[in-house]
Amino acid sequence: MNPMKRKTRNMKRKIFSQLGFTQHQISEMTNSISFNKTIKPASQRFSAGFTIIEFMVYFAVLAVLGGSVSVLFLWTLQAHTKSQVLQETTSSAQLAMDGIMHEAREAQGLYLATTTLAQVSLETSSATVAGETLGYIDFFLCDNALCIKREKQAPLALTPNTVEVTSLAFTAISTDTNFPSVRISMQVRHKNPNNRPELEAVVSITSTVSLR
Repeated sequence: MNPMKRKTRNMKRKIFSQLGFTQHQISEMTNSISFNKTIKPASQRFSAGFTIIEFMVYFAVLAVLGGSVSVLFLWTLQAHTKSQVLQETTSSAQLAMDGIMHEAREAQGLYLATTTLAQVSLETSSATVAGETLGYIDFFLCDNALCIKREKQAPLALTPNTVEVTSLAFTAISTDTNFPSVRISMQVRHKNPNNRPELEAVVSITSTVSLR
């Protein structure tokens, strides 16, 4: 036994003896004090440790769940944005194509002098100027937009500023004076200056129209 512990034990015995306790009672009380001091109930020894572990597990589960929910939310948001961007780009391309085809169906003929691979010129009665029976409508690219220009008027963009026309081609399939036909090919891309994946959308569209 450690000398300090032996000295302390002897002092306890001496104090108990002075208080009138018998030698047997002194031994029992000394042993009881030593036992209580060195041995703690299992519930006291382990309750604090289990509480810390439980909190660690609890927060770990919360962190995993929170991270999973955040990833799922971001993925859903990006998928929704990409779907909207693709729908908008497709709609813009289709509306531009419909505009060309509508004017072509109403036109009387192709003006071959200014019809090229990058531009189509239509002779039509819907764009006449004073003193003339026929006028001209041109479709071409201007600053990455599909533009229409009526005679004596400034060009007007048919595509919104959220998209850009990356390619446009007009091919005369038939130059028959009665029923000329033109094939129109166009590629439209959603503007994405920061190269964000969810804003990337490219739509290619091709149609053939016969003039009346």
